[in-house]
Amino acid sequence: MTFADEPALTLVQRFCTGRRVAQNTQFTITANLSEALRVIDMKGPDRRWSNIMGRSDRADAVGDAITLPTAPLERQVFNAGLRSQSLLRVRRDRFGASIRSWHFSHLVVSVAHWARMSATLREAYRQGLGWLVPANNEILLVPRPRMSTAEGRTDLLHDDTGRPAAEWDDGSGYYFIQGVQFTPAMYRSVVEGELSLAQIADLPDSDQRSIALTYLDFENLLSKASARVVDRGRRGTTLYRIRLPVRIADDRPDGHGPFDYFIHMRDASHPEREFVEWVDPAVAEIGDAELCQAHAFGITLHEWLSIEQEG
Repeated sequence: MTFADEPALTLVQRFCTGRRVAQNTQFTITANLSEALRVIDMKGPDRRWSNIMGRSDRADAVGDAITLPTAPLERQVFNAGLRSQSLLRVRRDRFGASIRSWHFSHLVVSVAHWARMSATLREAYRQGLGWLVPANNEILLVPRPRMSTAEGRTDLLHDDTGRPAAEWDDGSGYYFIQGVQFTPAMYRSVVEGELSLAQIADLPDSDQRSIALTYLDFENLLSKASARVVDRGRRGTTLYRIRLPVRIADDRPDGHGPFDYFIHMRDASHPEREFVEWVDPAVAEIGDAELCQAHAFGITLHEWLSIEQEG
């Protein structure tokens, strides 16, 4: 995402002036969201922004409503920033009473949200601006990161190539696989298939555990998950079963049982190529490797075996 910093800065100053929150305020462009959140956590918020919706500016009104398709992704990025900065922790005063953190007052401004009602911030959004973070006596401008999504899913942040799914120009960002956030170290271990089944079971989130399991390659499934053969099909497909640790089994819907199943096969023309596909336990429990392969392709067993006969 290209960010035009000077035009965006001018637009934000105009927006803040029109809503009477610009006086005695410094405007700063930050490299990324984490840096902006660190500053506001240290300095505290600009309380004038708590009633920003009531500070109207007729000159900044828009006559049409727009929907920005990337807004849900940007919300995922913002939530990732809060988690990464540990800003969701419960703070307590000297008497032990909990204190609501600044972000629960919704003071961080999503430019995608304001683009629906402000012509100025709509243009700033086009210039690549993502968020305004109003710290005490300072407005922090945060550019939008480059965002990668899962194939066929424009609503899920995803990148398993070693890069953050939300990445700023300085190389910082947040790591997501299929919409689930991971710490950088955890992400690398998952995408490189380094974790054992016991280590996967120790991951703190059920979605993380489910995703990490799918990144175990065939050799690791045999060595680290102790996969056992259930059936070898006539076309070379092999059905395997692994016993799940209790914590992972408990993540699954009722009736799933203590096992997971996958099929493995090699490309007949290129034996060095191998494929692993996880299988619905309701299908796998029948114990027919070729049926599982047919199900993976979305066809009947008869159709799958007919393809074999025609080949």
